[in-house]
Amino acid sequence: MAVRVGIELSPFRCAIVDLDVPADRSRRGARIRGFRTIPWSLENTAAFVATLRILRTSRVVSTSAAVALWGVAGASHVLTRTPGHEADGEVRLRLAPLIAAGFAIERAMTVPDALAAMSRLLHPHAGDGVQAYLAVNADATALAIVRDGVLLAAREFPIVAGSAVLDPAAGEPAARSSRGEFAIRLGAELKRAFLQFTQQTSERVERVYVCGEFPSPRALTSPLVHILDVEVETLDSVEGLAPRAATVPDATVLGRASELRVAWAAGTDHASAANVLPLDLVARRAATHLARRSIAAMAAGCVLVAGAYGLARGWESRVDAGMAPLRHEIAVLEPQVRDAERAGLGRSIDAARASALASAAVHGPRLARVLEVFGRSAPRGVELESARFVSQGDRWRLAIAGKASASTPADAQTTFNDFLRLVAASPLIGPPLDGPSISIASAAAESRSALLHFGVVYEVRR
Repeated sequence: MAVRVGIELSPFRCAIVDLDVPADRSRRGARIRGFRTIPWSLENTAAFVATLRILRTSRVVSTSAAVALWGVAGASHVLTRTPGHEADGEVRLRLAPLIAAGFAIERAMTVPDALAAMSRLLHPHAGDGVQAYLAVNADATALAIVRDGVLLAAREFPIVAGSAVLDPAAGEPAARSSRGEFAIRLGAELKRAFLQFTQQTSERVERVYVCGEFPSPRALTSPLVHILDVEVETLDSVEGLAPRAATVPDATVLGRASELRVAWAAGTDHASAANVLPLDLVARRAATHLARRSIAAMAAGCVLVAGAYGLARGWESRVDAGMAPLRHEIAVLEPQVRDAERAGLGRSIDAARASALASAAVHGPRLARVLEVFGRSAPRGVELESARFVSQGDRWRLAIAGKASASTPADAQTTFNDFLRLVAASPLIGPPLDGPSISIASAAAESRSALLHFGVVYEVRR
């Protein structure tokens, strides 16, 4: 297991989840080692950096980190970035304390991106339904609307919970009243956001999931169900936070499952390509990583060479004494070996050609029908660019790449979903092995069009 840190960073709070991540970087086996929150602001940056440095140097937390950032103005929730992006300056400012403390930032994302990652981790087979994920904090609320793990819409609301909600000393009656008022304000904002989403996409949010540092997330359930008329579920249990075979997290984690979800998703999900980290920082980290690996390899090589040289000097004299007869035997056998290799190579080529022809004769018609299904299933606006087959026993693994174009990103997504459903309905192919990889890019403003690049992997019986 490799050790990795997931961090949720707002202007007033830093939440850190320390994780054991499988060496194969799979998402399913990550285990929580610890969780802590540190209050901070720009005014106490020096003390904040000192605290982080103590945690890192004492090996309480790992150095490698993925960060979810609150309130990054202008940060896009798409997969591609360009140098000099308008949000780069703010991202640098937010990450500066973490970098000063010695953390190696692998990836930075917005909180809605982290919520989309959470949907892939908790509900990898959610189907075609549209879901909303909420992170409710003391100073703001983030919303991500997703389908099949793909982020469709994102927003952050500057809705602040009252002090009576967050202060245990305020008393239960005052806290209950403040929670009710907060739920009503939050429900009104969500209702407007859902209505705007429905008007733009003609789709309806079917379920809402709630997490965050809000002290009583279940108190929001009933008011939100009444206002939004959808199912609302709180993520305040440990379900999905560790594999079944893992040790149950300690009491601090059990009691703060809702609060740690965003940082956990940022540190656990490796499938997301969303990254608001400035490109020069990405390049610098890659160069540093390469340099460290090169230095380690050179050091190991020097040790091996030194040891080998000492052994070689001791064996050299004894080897030379036995080499003369071997040289003579090699000189005699070398022409015979070359002749045998030529004959064997010719036989191997003939056998490979015969096998390829036999495979084409047996499987060619079925392969043609599979490709015909993709051709018939591609609606207007979907263009297939490549198809790659890899034989695996009695099956083919088929990787399809292409693009879908439409007037808006939502329409391009809908066109692509139609293509997926048509292909899945074919008895020859069926559903894909895993969720598709998608990159949405808007064309020039005057063209009023959007382009969705996709890649899908299927497994087809031969």
